[in-house]
Amino acid sequence: MSAANVLSVLEDTFACMYFGGLRPAEAAGLREKDCHLPNDGWGLLTLEKTAPQSNKQFTDSGKAHDERRLKHRDQKVTRPVPIPPELVTILRDHLDQYGVGNDGRLFRTRTGGVISGSAYAMAWKEARTYALAPDQVASPLAARPYDLRHAAVSL
Repeated sequence: MSAANVLSVLEDTFACMYFGGLRPAEAAGLREKDCHLPNDGWGLLTLEKTAPQSNKQFTDSGKAHDERRLKHRDQKVTRPVPIPPELVTILRDHLDQYGVGNDGRLFRTRTGGVISGSAYAMAWKEARTYALAPDQVASPLAARPYDLRHAAVSL
């Protein structure tokens, strides 16, 4: 996967946070089977799992990302997320261009791993310099990718 493709994957991840209100770890764990993407109109994400990042010494698997239940939910409880047509199109295009990983996840590194929080934070920091005026970049406006989730509530 080229650097341009990685940026495109990050854009699609950010779109899930903005249009769907997903937490970063929910977007990281999003699988094709979680997506109902009709040809037109609103779609639905049925979230079942999350892939939060932690220090390897604090995970059960010894990896930086352990698959977990959704935050504040019991193990088998899902969270339905209606998504607008804009996000349906983004996800359909993403699946057409990149397919899914061996585990069914949409967003992954070129080796199939989970994208690290530092990678998307770094891309977000740089994107802010292109999208915002200098005084806005210096402000707390949209300072973190997680802020896209907050913006989704306003949207």
